[in-house]
Order: sequence, then C-alpha cells, then structure tokens
Amino acid sequence: MSPSPHCKASASVTSYSLRTWAGRLVLLGILAGCGGDDPTGPLRFDQVNWSASLDVTPSRFQELPTGVWVLDRQEGSGPAASPGNRVRTHYRGWIPDGTRFDSSLDPVSEPLSFVLGGGQMIPGFDYGVRGMRVGGVRTVLIPPFLGYGARPPGGSGIPANSWLVFEIHLVEIAN
Repeated sequence: MSPSPHCKASASVTSYSLRTWAGRLVLLGILAGCGGDDPTGPLRFDQVNWSASLDVTPSRFQELPTGVWVLDRQEGSGPAASPGNRVRTHYRGWIPDGTRFDSSLDPVSEPLSFVLGGGQMIPGFDYGVRGMRVGGVRTVLIPPFLGYGARPPGGSGIPANSWLVFEIHLVEIAN
C-alpha cells in the first residue's frame, strides 16, 4: 500500500519546516555572536589601565548618575549648561593608552557646536558638558556604553568597547 498524497505532503512540509527552523537557529546563533558588547562587560573605571600622560587618578573623579566620570580642572562662570542650550566647545579626545584620536585644539579649529540633549553627540560627551560654565575645563571619562561601544567609527583608531577620555573647554552657551 502506498502512502496517500496527504501523508507525502505532510512529510515534505515537516521536512521543510525542520530545515527552515534549523537554518534560522543557526543564523540566530551567528548573529548573536556578531556585534554587541562583550558578554562580560567593559572594564570598570578603576580596572582601566590609564596612561600616566592622561593624569587620571580615580579618587579625584566624581561619577555622575549618568555613568560618566568628571573632574573640573578649571571652573567657569555664569549659568550652567543644561539640556536645550546650544553650546560651543573645544575638546581633545584620547583612548586610555594615551593615544589621541581627535582634537579641535591641535591645531585650533572652529569650536564644536551642538544642542545639549539633542542627540547630536555620543551620550557621554553630552552628559559631560552638562553643568559646565563658560570658561570651564573638564576631563570627562566615558564608559563604552555611553561612547561608541562595540562599533567605533571606522578609521578612528578607537578600539571596540573602549573608554574615552575628553578634555572639554566650554566656549559659549546660547539659549
């Protein structure tokens, strides 16, 4: 007795379904291993090997509720920068080994202009400027999850999941 056409179709559908689901599971496994952050998480602030040239002494920095660490090296004057303000800043950026990856000061160029809280900057830079006053200079340490995380800009020299160090000079606050 030969199997009915219905049984043949059912076996064929079952075989196709199993291959499809197996393929999807393999694809999900591959995608889960690509990109994303290291499952063990980035190093904590006090575990990072900071270059001596950066002058980062953990006990001198204050952790903000946002997760960035700040040290005011020079107090500014006037009102504090807050979300919604357009600010202009000069900056220098390094990775923890002391390698500089960007600067608006060397050589001097136009200050960076952006709206605080406007989503134009990496979150850690935005959070680091908040509360500064014109003329202030602040060192901001940004953990990977508030910086570039696992996907830094191509050609930047910034390793994946790297902390970032910025020296920020607040030049102007415009309302």
